[in-house]
Amino acid sequence: MTGFEILKSKCYLEEKKKIIIRNVEINDINQILKLINDIYGKEYSDGEFYNSNYLKKLIKKSNVNEKSKIIWKCAYYGDHLIGQVILQKQFGIAIVKLAMVHNNFKNMGIMNLLGLKLAEYIDDLKNSNIFCVYAVVNQKNLKMIQVLENFKFKKYGSLPKHNLSENLLIYGRILKDFYWKMIKPDIKLSTNIYKIIKEAEIKRIISTEVFIPSFSENQKIILSIKINKHSLLKKKIYLMDEDDKIYAEISGNQHSWFNIRLISNNLTYCEKKQIFETIIKKFNLKGDIRSLSFIIDVNDKESQQILKENQLNLYAYLPFYYNHKDMVLLGSSKIE
Repeated sequence: MTGFEILKSKCYLEEKKKIIIRNVEINDINQILKLINDIYGKEYSDGEFYNSNYLKKLIKKSNVNEKSKIIWKCAYYGDHLIGQVILQKQFGIAIVKLAMVHNNFKNMGIMNLLGLKLAEYIDDLKNSNIFCVYAVVNQKNLKMIQVLENFKFKKYGSLPKHNLSENLLIYGRILKDFYWKMIKPDIKLSTNIYKIIKEAEIKRIISTEVFIPSFSENQKIILSIKINKHSLLKKKIYLMDEDDKIYAEISGNQHSWFNIRLISNNLTYCEKKQIFETIIKKFNLKGDIRSLSFIIDVNDKESQQILKENQLNLYAYLPFYYNHKDMVLLGSSKIE
């Protein structure tokens, strides 16, 4: 009998007692890889989770104590891993990752059990420097969406599609936001930003000042996209000049470039234009890269205007996303 058939049988309650929620261990790696492959094949959005060395590194950092940057919970039924979830802290936020339950055990309350364990840690984060908790979830994963909404998460937008079967939604829960804050996005984005912040009940007031960029001439920068060969566990992709000066950092997997972020805050309009258009041109030429997304400071009108001019669209509003600054996600997909 499958797990589904057993838990649906007359001995449901007795069998459900055999489900154990515990911290991840090094010996779980093979089952973690198997669970990801059983559910997603090779299409899981965070490609680094297919790397056993990367998993080992994360597991060693996880669950050390209540102040650990990584909380990783597994659900076991007998000797079989049937579900898992990670809460990872970084840059002033926490992100829920790897939230999944084996197809044979869906709608059995496994994700609720995992969610309750995470909720204990999320409540503790209110006393830390974490302002917001994020989760990226497949639109078809209705059980996970229900769990998030039960724990007061709101929808902040989505990621551009990187494959036909997966539409990833971005949910978040603000832990502390005591005052209304003024934001100054590009006027062409303000209407759509207003819709997101109103539906998500985020305390923001939008200024709609007209922005006129400065077009002072700059020396042409010769830029190229390079993979960091010194990173063995997690690929880092950078936009660099001939002297290896880094202008942008790119996260990604085999089908998507996402979380593209400018390194410097002191770039001119013309420099930003060169940087963004270099990345967009490379994206358009690479047939295997299906989606592209930039994380931009909500008050950076210059960058937003350049990206809009290059046909990128607003996908999400991200409060406190990077070092407690609000960001917007603009992107493009070859699938949509």
